[in-house]
Amino acid sequence: MFAFRTPRTYLDPILIESFDSFNWCRLADCCQKWPARYAVSALKALPWLRTAEVLYWGDIDTHGSAILDRARKTVPQIRSVLMDEATLLAHQSLWVQEPLLCSNAETAKVRPSESPSV
Repeated sequence: MFAFRTPRTYLDPILIESFDSFNWCRLADCCQKWPARYAVSALKALPWLRTAEVLYWGDIDTHGSAILDRARKTVPQIRSVLMDEATLLAHQSLWVQEPLLCSNAETAKVRPSESPSV
């Protein structure tokens, strides 16, 4: 007996926080990319996302967490990628001071493992 995945007529979407990361991402053949930024309220207009396997890749900072929180309000099953402590620590040479903290960030829907405090 074996498990298989039902073929789909669409590709798994990945929401990407910044345009810099969006342009760097080389996943064009395996997913739909959409630079999220703070326009995640537009997800409400895409009801098919509620049943899709949606990924989110954002910066490990207050803005990335705030955008993930907002996205989860519409797409609760969204799964973050590369937003964990192991990824953060593996790229310490790239750390910068966050120039402007997100002052009104809600993070109730962000898991502790997605917002490491280092």
